[in-house]
Amino acid sequence: MSDFEAASGDKVVVLGGAGVTGTATLPRLVEAGYAVTAHSRSPRAGGGPVTWASGDIITDRAALRDLLDGAAAVFDLRVALPTSLRTAGAIRQYKAVRDTAVREVVDACMHLGVPRLVHDTVTMVYRDGGDRWLDEDSPVNAPGPMKANLAGEEHLRRFTEGGGIGVDLRLGMLHGDDPMTAMIENTARKGWLAIPGRRDGYLSMLPIEDAGAALAAALAVPAGIYNVAAEPITRANYGRALAEKVGRASLRALPGFLGGPLGRSQRVSSAKFRAAAGWAPA
Repeated sequence: MSDFEAASGDKVVVLGGAGVTGTATLPRLVEAGYAVTAHSRSPRAGGGPVTWASGDIITDRAALRDLLDGAAAVFDLRVALPTSLRTAGAIRQYKAVRDTAVREVVDACMHLGVPRLVHDTVTMVYRDGGDRWLDEDSPVNAPGPMKANLAGEEHLRRFTEGGGIGVDLRLGMLHGDDPMTAMIENTARKGWLAIPGRRDGYLSMLPIEDAGAALAAALAVPAGIYNVAAEPITRANYGRALAEKVGRASLRALPGFLGGPLGRSQRVSSAKFRAAAGWAPA
């Protein structure tokens, strides 16, 4: 299956279609001519170019297989982003979606013979790299619930080893019309930069629309892990731009230890994906 590529008219299933990355990816798939079925936890209105499905596919394996049956490609873009990862319930939910649920999708795809599976994780799994460029072979360190992202990648590796094409996109920090960006901008209006870390440390960010384009482009790349981010920017430059946007002269920074993985310096290179997909942030 290594030379498989989804073709216009093929059935493509998007899990997490109502989420931030799902919402950005669906129009790209429709424009490319795929027959798109999207799943969300809550029922969605029909009638458009996307066929919507809902219901329990985490504990109901039969429902999951029925949904994926006949798909040329499956996107698992589900993520449970709680307001806090300090509660046991939030941690369990995050792990269930990023680890256990991915394993169930891999099992279903292998059982049904689905050729391609695309999944998104995060560049925050990389260790602090200072001013060094980080590629897909750079050391990782994902503490606590973040480790579930690496577990999801292992499930995709098993899918590829079983004959499918497993593509994992490690996305930079998303920004755009989403709750996280709104929180960061609201905090900035109060005079604080909500992304802790050294001023000379790097952020690797990604506009949401560019994430959707990259995920759609993942239908035509070889199996593997790929970084996807815009040009990295220092926190100092990001802070100045954000302050200007919200009408502040400057923003007070928080120490990096408060941010955990978010406080690291990550100068992430997306050269591998750019070469494979012909993608570039717009």
